[in-house]
Amino acid sequence: MSVRSFLPQVHPFVLVAVPVLLLQGFVFAPSAFSWIAQEKDGRYSRTSRDVVVDSTGHVFISGRGSRGGEFVRKRSPDTGAILWEYSPPLADESTGAQFVRMTLLPDESVVAVGTRYSSSNPTEEALIVRLSPADGVPIWSSSAGLLRAVDVATDSSGNVIVVGDDTVGGRAAKLSGATGTVLWEVSAGANRVLVDSDDDIITAAGGDTVEKIDGQTGAGIWSRAIAVAWLATDDPLALDAVGDVLVSAGASIHKLSGSDGTPLWATSDSAAGGAVAIAPTGEMFAATTSGGESYNVRRLDPTSGNVLWTVNELAFRFPAFLILTVDPTGNPVLAGRLGDDFGISVYHAGSGAVIFDRRFDGISEADSGYDRDRALAFAVDSSGRFVAVGALDQTRGKTRRSASLSVRLKPDGGFGTQGVRGDNLRITNHADPLRSRILVKNSGPSPFIDEQQGTVNDPRCTAPGGGGGTLTLVGLGGSGQAISIDLPCENWRGVGKPNPSFTPTLYHNFKGWRYDDRDRAFGPCFSVRTKGLVTKRKKGKVLVKCDGRNPIHPIPYVLSTGGESAVASTLTIGATTVCAEYPGSEGFVAEDSSSVFSAKKNLEVPSECVFP
Repeated sequence: MSVRSFLPQVHPFVLVAVPVLLLQGFVFAPSAFSWIAQEKDGRYSRTSRDVVVDSTGHVFISGRGSRGGEFVRKRSPDTGAILWEYSPPLADESTGAQFVRMTLLPDESVVAVGTRYSSSNPTEEALIVRLSPADGVPIWSSSAGLLRAVDVATDSSGNVIVVGDDTVGGRAAKLSGATGTVLWEVSAGANRVLVDSDDDIITAAGGDTVEKIDGQTGAGIWSRAIAVAWLATDDPLALDAVGDVLVSAGASIHKLSGSDGTPLWATSDSAAGGAVAIAPTGEMFAATTSGGESYNVRRLDPTSGNVLWTVNELAFRFPAFLILTVDPTGNPVLAGRLGDDFGISVYHAGSGAVIFDRRFDGISEADSGYDRDRALAFAVDSSGRFVAVGALDQTRGKTRRSASLSVRLKPDGGFGTQGVRGDNLRITNHADPLRSRILVKNSGPSPFIDEQQGTVNDPRCTAPGGGGGTLTLVGLGGSGQAISIDLPCENWRGVGKPNPSFTPTLYHNFKGWRYDDRDRAFGPCFSVRTKGLVTKRKKGKVLVKCDGRNPIHPIPYVLSTGGESAVASTLTIGATTVCAEYPGSEGFVAEDSSSVFSAKKNLEVPSECVFP
């Protein structure tokens, strides 16, 4: 069952990894999600506003509670469990606060910035706090003389740079990372801040200027008047490897010299607002909206600003709020309000092809009249896992509210995946390990070859990107165990007649891929067969056979007790994965004991794939 099918009814939650999660009366089967968790404080919802991830994958989420209380939570990278939470004390019910942005220091302590306010007294004060990574205890806190703090960054020495407002306008302040002492403060743009490789500072204010400030003294280096766009994006600034600045400005994208602010090029079209990002290898990307009816993602030539490719998407009735970044392989990742949904999309850097897309929908536009589903902040960790936080529309009684939503996805969760019907799964685990067996049989579609797409799904070592294959099994019942068995590229070959027009060789009348390891030299799986694509007269098939006949490579799936209840399988060949679940709502478990799990006749095709 797709997680999305439940979302129109959800209460505030954050996305957590368990085999099956029971949440507010709904059962969420695991899919492409690493984990799903709820962001609430008792019966009160919280709005997740920013997210950062440390080097070990721990997730820090910040925001504001419905009663005005700000919070920072640290969650486990594997289970999503709350490891600690910080919420500063409030003077009384008339006071409140909100954290809006975060950054990590070299020791991976988190610095969160926001604003403390009082409804009974119209005053505001910035709140800047550094929290211990071990337990969330404050190390220091400061206001830096600001009324509001709206963005934060860190230099290479672990000092903290904050931008915000004071009584006379925009300000930037540099604080000691060790003590929170203000080292300098100057008038500057008050919306966004970046730090370059020389520890100099780039700031900007919406509709005003881009400035560069000496990071040691706070002295101005240069200032350039540009109408920076803010309404439709959270990422209007980016820096390349040499410190040049990419700026989204109104209906144009500008590249400025990092040394003196000189315009290097500008590109203009009918887009309004936009987000920009630069890959470590130098590729430049932009995402913009147009008239509230569409948005697009573009790759730009770094030397000229010329558009190398464009992907256009519909935004329906409302403008798309856009967040743009790149994953560890350099592909652009877009999140925000895509269409009218909380959306995440990944595009191939070279071609612009969509290689990943996830949408989360609250109550429908027809029901609400205005759809506020949106991602508000986004991060990609070093392993390529995505973390997005934001909000969905929901209903509670007759009241329409915005529910918090945070999502963590594995990098392969949805990349080229396709659900298939699971016809038969049999796992035997006898007392003699040499007699253990796995049999997986799925009925099409089997999308492991398409002559029109070249060698994209070719698992052979000679193919571009050919990486062999992988079989995974995940227990969805009592055990929760999971295994992953490699199917190396050396043992794969195509089945069919060679087609000489393709280099490297593809096949004419292609029938599928074949994996053979009769000696079990590379693992317990000795045979994999795939048969073609689905046609009007013929269904594709996948058949996987593994056993423990070679004691060097036993089957690592242990049936020590009954109660497995259901098992999910995925088979990856080349760049494509197909998945099935046994038994599924339309199937049945034939046997579930300490020695045999057997399920057949699953008629339901899963819309999401389960990964260990």
